[in-house]
Amino acid sequence: MSLDEGERVRKLSSTEVGALLLAGFFVVAGCLVVLHPREGVVQHPTMSPTGGGNPESYLEYLSKGPSRFYGGVAILIGGGIAALALYPRK
Repeated sequence: MSLDEGERVRKLSSTEVGALLLAGFFVVAGCLVVLHPREGVVQHPTMSPTGGGNPESYLEYLSKGPSRFYGGVAILIGGGIAALALYPRK
């Protein structure tokens, strides 16, 4: 693929390079989770409904199905970050 006269390759800023690295991390981690899901327990902090600011929490038990779902979400987030980093601004 050759560049026609007048076309220029846009250099990426350091922010765009950092965003692409972050996007790559999300995509690779998401692919690993989708291909090799693990069961596990995730703790979710919440605030007490009675007030007082005392933090409470509950545990969520993840089987392989929801683990794959979260991996897919990570892939989509990575793709979105990459698209935003590469989308040309006016």
